[in-house]
Amino acid sequence: MIQVLIIEGHPLVRKALEERLRDAVGLEVVGSNGEYARAVRQAEVLRPQVILIEIKAPGGLETLKSLREALPAAAVIVLTSYSDGQEEEEAFRLGAAAYLLKTLDTQALIEQILACAPTAAPTPA
Repeated sequence: MIQVLIIEGHPLVRKALEERLRDAVGLEVVGSNGEYARAVRQAEVLRPQVILIEIKAPGGLETLKSLREALPAAAVIVLTSYSDGQEEEEAFRLGAAAYLLKTLDTQALIEQILACAPTAAPTPA
């Protein structure tokens, strides 16, 4: 089961993302947060494999950087409202695994999360 943390400043969007992913096979939303200042600490406690973050809010890029430093094994996926070439370039420079638009349909979002999730180490025989 891939554990997902959602970091999104808009409560209605955050709730909609939780609902979109609630019944996805192989995914579990373990938390969500709208406060970037607390998001890194929550991620450190929950240790999700995938983090979805909107970086357009003030502090978004700094939070992305802090998440990558705190949880280098986690995949951080930027999920944003509209594309911005400079922002996308900076997000990848800071270690984002993907840069996606929120208009992506639910199945495609799930597929992207699964594709970006770190693979588990094989179990010894």
